[in-house]
Amino acid sequence: MQLPPAHATGNLDIVVNAHAREVIIGPDGRATGVLYIDKTTRKEERVKAKAVVLAASSGETVRIMLNSKSGRFPNGLANSSGLVGKYIMDTVGVELEGQIPALENIPPHNEDGAGGNHVYAPWWLYKEQLAGKLDFARGYHIELGGTRRMPRGRNPVHDQF
Repeated sequence: MQLPPAHATGNLDIVVNAHAREVIIGPDGRATGVLYIDKTTRKEERVKAKAVVLAASSGETVRIMLNSKSGRFPNGLANSSGLVGKYIMDTVGVELEGQIPALENIPPHNEDGAGGNHVYAPWWLYKEQLAGKLDFARGYHIELGGTRRMPRGRNPVHDQF
């Protein structure tokens, strides 16, 4: 999303320190806004909208949908089946960074997005899973990688936003 061009239209309001609690649903079943908690004042606030895009993380999207109860959606938004959040899978990642003094004075070179060292260890217990010998439904894998990139600490988004 390009925030500066969207903001320049005058049709975009950015609300910071807001923790979305639920999507407000009108009598016709359409989203009309969002109810959120202002993290600074801890007060409940509402914002009206012509359109609501729910694009939180997988866990937060489920939480917001289940909190969004109405006459039309008594079990939460789009949850007539009762399956919202039941078969969810999230990706958990861990990142470790280091600074190597021997590399500090070499000329800067941004390699963001460039292929680097990469090791992928795929899911290896699929036979045991198929045989029902595991006490969980899905698998996992391990990925390791390394690259040289721009230093942390600089915000790529313009300070206005």
